Amino acid sequence: MSAFHNVCQHRGARLVDGTGNCRTGRFRCPWHGFVYDLQGAVGAVPLRESFDPVELEGLRAPAVRVVEWGGWIWMMLSDDELLLSCYHEDAVDDHGMFVGDREEFADWVVGMHSATHLSHQHCLFNHTCDLDGDVAHAETYYMFAGMNREGTALVTSGGR
Repeated sequence: MSAFHNVCQHRGARLVDGTGNCRTGRFRCPWHGFVYDLQGAVGAVPLRESFDPVELEGLRAPAVRVVEWGGWIWMMLSDDELLLSCYHEDAVDDHGMFVGDREEFADWVVGMHSATHLSHQHCLFNHTCDLDGDVAHAETYYMFAGMNREGTALVTSGGR
């Protein structure tokens, strides 16, 4: 069982609209015709010779973690690798209730959300980044909504 982000890696088009199944075993981008297999790899590329081969090497739709739990299939849109890719290697994350390096933060936040929420969404806005030589300070405001495993069904919060 596998799942992928619904976006073409060439120019960002939505690969699939609506619901259904894939009888052909392939998905074709409606914009430029890139073809993806059921493992997310790009196979056919129109005008392949016009691309630098390095650009196409290993090109695939980003995978989404899929698990079966309680008779349901769940897609986990966040994972450590994706989260870590958003941080500079030397970054320190200050979430108020947590302060630490990027690996510590990934362990904390993925564990915390997995233990307390069935699902959750973050909305980020008003991101600023101040540069002072080779030091950067970034600040982002967020809104959060989560479906709790226990207690109050829905929780919302916001902050920076």
